[in-house]
Amino acid sequence: MFLQTTAETYKSNKIRPRWISELPNTQDKSYTLEVTFVDMASNLEGARQASKKELYNMIAKRENIEVQEGYDYKSQQEGSGEQISERSTDIYTMQIKTQGEVVDLVYKKLDEYWMEVRRGSQTTFQLYTLYAVSRSGMSPSFHDISLTEKYGAVPVLMSLVPGAGQMYKGSYLKGGCILGAEIVCVAGIILCENQRADYANKVIEQPRFAKEYNTKANNWATGRNLAIGVAGALYVYNLIDAAVTNGARRVKLKPMGSVEFSCNPCILLDGLNQPSAGVQLSLNF
Repeated sequence: MFLQTTAETYKSNKIRPRWISELPNTQDKSYTLEVTFVDMASNLEGARQASKKELYNMIAKRENIEVQEGYDYKSQQEGSGEQISERSTDIYTMQIKTQGEVVDLVYKKLDEYWMEVRRGSQTTFQLYTLYAVSRSGMSPSFHDISLTEKYGAVPVLMSLVPGAGQMYKGSYLKGGCILGAEIVCVAGIILCENQRADYANKVIEQPRFAKEYNTKANNWATGRNLAIGVAGALYVYNLIDAAVTNGARRVKLKPMGSVEFSCNPCILLDGLNQPSAGVQLSLNF
């Protein structure tokens, strides 16, 4: 006799991050973006440690260098704006040996996405981790990297085709449901209108059954109008959802040479050290 246990899956985020399968091209040559994957770990902390080892192996193979060890360098940098400050922003240093010389290579853990699978008493973790890694001998511009779940106006324009904007932002199930529902509504409109027209013709062709056919024609007209209303409401929802709902987390890079202006609330102290609300203007190059 075999007992079948149902697996329960828990995720760190409902939507799989976009950076797992798609990374932007970095114009800044002082660093690279790397994604590691750890499977079948017994706990999350073990998966994180294995992720670092996977990163070391990846860098060693790519750069043809020897990674001797990694150690904490500094941590807890604050994020603001669209950067997700609650994600890990720890900076580490790996010690490498290149051409017989031991040097430090700085790297930053940008984000992670994990899946916990429980099957009976057994629990396993899968972990994707996003890193930014400096190139040997170069000072990286990690502050130019941010994570965002916003996509601007592009999804709204794409949602002129129902569901396309949701799919673009990573919500494939939602986008597919919207598209499928719109197709059903359009099919319902066509069916109801064809049936209404058919019974309307029968009213003229067979006047002795005019009352019965007219009633059926009106019923099909009601069904058509209802389908039109549902299709219209769903289409409007599709546009609003594409505009306001967050999508899959993705990497956003500040273009080289760009200037960013920001306006943020702050607390100011007067000559008597009395706090007052104010606005801080900043210009980032």
